[in-house]
Parts: sequence; C-alpha cells; structure tokens
Amino acid sequence: QKGLWIFGGKDKSIPTARSIRLLDSVKKETRLLNTIKLYPNAGHGLRNVDTGQVEDFGAFILGWLEQNVTKGGSK
Repeated sequence: QKGLWIFGGKDKSIPTARSIRLLDSVKKETRLLNTIKLYPNAGHGLRNVDTGQVEDFGAFILGWLEQNVTKGGSK
C-alpha cells in the first residue's frame, strides 16, 4: 500500500512532528510505502504563514499520483 501525507510545519491544529514520527515508525514495522511531504512554513491549510500564499502542493500531488498510481490501481 502507498500513501501520501502532506503536512504544514507550522500547523497548530495537529502535532506535525509527532505525526511524522508515527508514520516513520509504522513504515519501519509494515510494508506501507508512505511518502511524507512537509511544507515547513505552512499552517493547517498549507498557507505559508510568512507570505500568506497557499503552497503549490497541487503539482506535487499530481506528480506523485502519476508516479504511484495507474488506471487499474496502485503500481
């Protein structure tokens, strides 16, 4: 199984560092292939807290999907 997890490093709604550590530990103990993408200056809505602009995560998601998912299911 593959999973994509996207986090904002300055998210005040969830414990980002703890969530990433948990995903890393699950990855070591299972066959899950998680991809973790961190936008260090983004908050919960992936809006950069310094500029107010939304991070360009759409292109990252599309690229990940093209590499990891086929029409018939997972690669």
